[in-house]
Amino acid sequence: MNKREIVGYALYQIGKFGRKEPDFLSIYFHDPAPKTFTSIIEWCKNKSYRFITLEECYAILSGKIRQKEKVAYLSFDDGWQSNLNLIPIIDKYQAPITIFVSIDPLFSGNFWWEYALADGIELRDKMKLMSYKNFVSSLESLKKKYSLERSVLTEQELVKIASHPLVSIQSHTMSHPILTNCDDEILSYELNSSKAYLENLLHHKIEAFSYPNGNFSNREIEAVKKAGYKMAFTTEYTPIQINHTNLYRIPRMAMNTCGGYYENLSKILGIWQSILKR
Repeated sequence: MNKREIVGYALYQIGKFGRKEPDFLSIYFHDPAPKTFTSIIEWCKNKSYRFITLEECYAILSGKIRQKEKVAYLSFDDGWQSNLNLIPIIDKYQAPITIFVSIDPLFSGNFWWEYALADGIELRDKMKLMSYKNFVSSLESLKKKYSLERSVLTEQELVKIASHPLVSIQSHTMSHPILTNCDDEILSYELNSSKAYLENLLHHKIEAFSYPNGNFSNREIEAVKKAGYKMAFTTEYTPIQINHTNLYRIPRMAMNTCGGYYENLSKILGIWQSILKR
């Protein structure tokens, strides 16, 4: 075990005795390896969780149906090409997933932070604080400077995976900017254009949204409502409370793509985040 996994193991053992397993799990990933994803799926199954669709998630949280058993909602942010490798796993366990997709990277082949990291981690952190105008300018310069191997789904792959009965594709903006750094006009563009693009491409309504990098305020919530979404997901790690969860501020527990088994289990219980604050 590495240090993080040792800490995760200790926290999970504490959590098992000090915390009740949540009745409603909201878990999200980025680009997990099949082994990592499978381990979380199997833990949920062993704990008698039933995997639910986006539609069931909305129905339960909006009070349209009553939750009668432990449930788990699984989502992915960004639209990584490696997500294709998980299809046999969701088939095996009949586990519905939602993928929140950013549009521009479908065509560039990579996410903005990959270009930034090619230049150094300091630039990635700086770009998170830039105005939208400076963010776009920096990204265009980086794209000219670096040629990266594709990591993002192609448009054709997106259409194919969207046709899978256990996969729901939803919006994650056009370019994955930090929305709190965008003015009102750009914010509206990012929300409305991504929604319209996906609806035109996939021929179904786009009704759910995920805040890039987890950044939002009341302004972003109101803009999401105005754009016609009926629910939005955050990176907040508070437990879901039925009938008391804001549909535009739905929490999710983040799984570490490179994390170990016990690190991620302690995050499912919320104990990792509450103690280590990250």
